[in-house]
Amino acid sequence: MTLSRNEREMLRLIAKAPESVTLNAVFDQMNPHRGPTDEVPADDPRCKPWADSALALYGASVSLCKKGLLVRVAHPEGGGRLDLVEVTDACRAALARSQVYLR
Repeated sequence: MTLSRNEREMLRLIAKAPESVTLNAVFDQMNPHRGPTDEVPADDPRCKPWADSALALYGASVSLCKKGLLVRVAHPEGGGRLDLVEVTDACRAALARSQVYLR
């Protein structure tokens, strides 16, 4: 199975997490650009690289879901908490057998 760099890194981070995580937490770890702050609103042109990267990461998570490697929702959203996710057993097996490759 072939994965993009974003897909591979996302799986690696989620698989190594000691417990279920939110995708937003993983996206924050992976996004190299600075996002909106109190001083720099989301519509400021300086946030465009961050927004572009965030969209690419969301796309990677959708692709992983379609491939059956992500997401197992361990704890559904509720009470102000986002979904907590884990990689699937199929993903763990593929990672262990090194059957996922970068494209």
